[in-house]
Amino acid sequence: MSNYINVEIREPIQQRSLDLRISRNLTLKELKKLIAPVIFQAGLSKNDAYKLRVVNKNGFFILPLKDYAISDGDVFMIDYDEGGTQDA
Repeated sequence: MSNYINVEIREPIQQRSLDLRISRNLTLKELKKLIAPVIFQAGLSKNDAYKLRVVNKNGFFILPLKDYAISDGDVFMIDYDEGGTQDA
């Protein structure tokens, strides 16, 4: 079993995406913190006023989404938050 998984980050306005290979042990909150410079440099966000939303899975999450255990193949959409930063 690999220690890494593949995820996709989508930006809805410019309709761009990033395919990333990340550690299997990251939570969504950790992922957001680690990819912030990449998203900024790629021009997908101008600041940290966004959250990442899981778009390829339906269901009810008991844990706070920031603690969501990311799985191989997960797809996240950048949701912009005009009011400020979010946990994840």
